[in-house]
Amino acid sequence: MDKPWTLKYAPKRSDDLIGQENPLIQLKRFVLEYKKQKKRGMVIYGSSGCGKTSSVHALADDLGLEIVEINASDSRNKDAIESIVGGATRQMSLFGTGKIILIDEIDGLAGNKDRGGVQALVRILKYSVFPVIMTCDDPYDKKYSALRKEIDIVQFMPLKYSEISGALIDICKKEGIDFDESAVKQLARQSDGDLRAATNDLQTIAGKSKRLNMADLDMLGERIKKEKIEEALLRVFKMKDPSIVQEAFYNVQEDINAQMMWIDENLPKEYKDPASLARAYDYLSRADVFLGRIRRRQHWRFLATAGPLMSAGVAVSKDERNPAEIKYSRPDRILEMWKAKMMNQKRDSISTKIADGCHVSVRRARQDILPYVRAMCKKNKSVSDSIMAALELSTDESQWLSR
Repeated sequence: MDKPWTLKYAPKRSDDLIGQENPLIQLKRFVLEYKKQKKRGMVIYGSSGCGKTSSVHALADDLGLEIVEINASDSRNKDAIESIVGGATRQMSLFGTGKIILIDEIDGLAGNKDRGGVQALVRILKYSVFPVIMTCDDPYDKKYSALRKEIDIVQFMPLKYSEISGALIDICKKEGIDFDESAVKQLARQSDGDLRAATNDLQTIAGKSKRLNMADLDMLGERIKKEKIEEALLRVFKMKDPSIVQEAFYNVQEDINAQMMWIDENLPKEYKDPASLARAYDYLSRADVFLGRIRRRQHWRFLATAGPLMSAGVAVSKDERNPAEIKYSRPDRILEMWKAKMMNQKRDSISTKIADGCHVSVRRARQDILPYVRAMCKKNKSVSDSIMAALELSTDESQWLSR
């Protein structure tokens, strides 16, 4: 079987990485100066396929360090974290060199069965003699409030399509592939900043045929050609067969909360009959009830109920299909909510640290102290540096505070 190109062409040295110069500098400084660091761990986060894990492996090769990789999703509870991760932080390298401990996907540390996992990780960081680097989707989640006091946070940016197309062209040349440059660029655009996915797709299309043109992109099928949300909405709003409609969102990239907002935004454009519209919103509201239970209780089995309610339920609510061609609009609320969430997470993280230092509640710190701290940081650089050092803020938090 052919070796996956994602492994064959994985960056061997840090010079081979693309698009992440600044995060790599921060990673290298953290590893080299680990014994002097106040923060005993580092979390790197960013979109899929942007080079988070590869950068740690490449840096370890550059510095001649052993790397111990642990997947947090496989070691989720307190006992497993203390046994596996704790053991790795205390044991010397097999080869007599230093080592980096990479804990992948710490997002797996959640839910009732995993209680104590994050706290165990915090304790381990305090006595680790080796640098610990973790990958995460959302380091500002409130479940990581204790962990954030012990770590620095570095963001990896999504790769530009031009950077991905350059990497794909390099692979094509090495593999002897006859390629159309416009097809390579289109493949890069479709990857949505994910170099790993783009490389897999290139191997799927051209691995055997040694050819890549625009016509060959049709071979990708549903996995890469993510169905547009508008196409899924068209199926829900124009069809009534539940067995077909309930699968409308299966290949849509947006999560179920975003899907609901799209339906909510465009439903009145399609359903002009008040009775049909009322029935559709009734189904949509029931779906929202189950999504709320998922958020509060982490009962993910309710997805099996919420999904059909907001797809098949909305579809069967109409008495007649609207023959008009409707242009569906993107709900601006999604983007605004995401921006607000990111801003609020950093604000709340800083407020928590201020609350710990001032021995007040987080609410008091956020409302009464944070505005003055932010004003001081904006006006006086030396005061800003002192405050940030005292609070042990991450790079992202420092940038937010001084902005």
